[in-house]
Amino acid sequence: TGIRYEWYALQRCAATYWQEFEQPKILYQEIATYQAFSWDSGQLYVNNKVFFIPNSTYYLLSILNSSITWFFLDRIVGKMAGGTYALQSIYIAQIPIPNAQPQEKSAIETLVNYIIYLTAQLKDIPSHGQKMVETAEDKLMLSYFEQIVDALVMELYLPEELHNHDKYFMRHLLSENLPAIETIKGDKMQALRQIFKQLFNSEHPIRANIYFLNSLEVVRMIRGLA
Repeated sequence: TGIRYEWYALQRCAATYWQEFEQPKILYQEIATYQAFSWDSGQLYVNNKVFFIPNSTYYLLSILNSSITWFFLDRIVGKMAGGTYALQSIYIAQIPIPNAQPQEKSAIETLVNYIIYLTAQLKDIPSHGQKMVETAEDKLMLSYFEQIVDALVMELYLPEELHNHDKYFMRHLLSENLPAIETIKGDKMQALRQIFKQLFNSEHPIRANIYFLNSLEVVRMIRGLA
């Protein structure tokens, strides 16, 4: 006795395993009642009730948080008492990842980065007076960007089903040539509000297609609206 082991010595079978915690990663709870795959770039160390995917990308995060992925998981994941999901790695590994061109992945990741930035900015903001109105609008912006990402992922999985009904998203988003969040100079929130205003315009094809997306039977089925 008297031998002192470092904490990571218990993982000799995977000597570099502890370093994976310090990489950008996607986190998700083993036992879940709703879809909540989150991004961590803060080198968090989690316990055995939280799984993580190391060396991840925003593109993969968009896939995991999409309605079509939740539809897939709902049909293969084991259910526990109360309807909770046992999101074990054997199920997550079965998720088919759609092919996408580099520019398509980049466009999705740009929006995901907007969402992550907005989520951080809106966290714990006191809402009162004029600030309440502004915060409500920013939350609408966050929700709208999430809807666009979900529609983009849906299009990647089901291009024929959407295009046969004249529902296009990626081509319209690529034409916007949205700037990466890190390249935006000055007030990033104000810049995002301007982008939102442009994409949320009632005559913009992205907004029109999102508004009518639930008119497709396959989309209603995937989103549990049928």
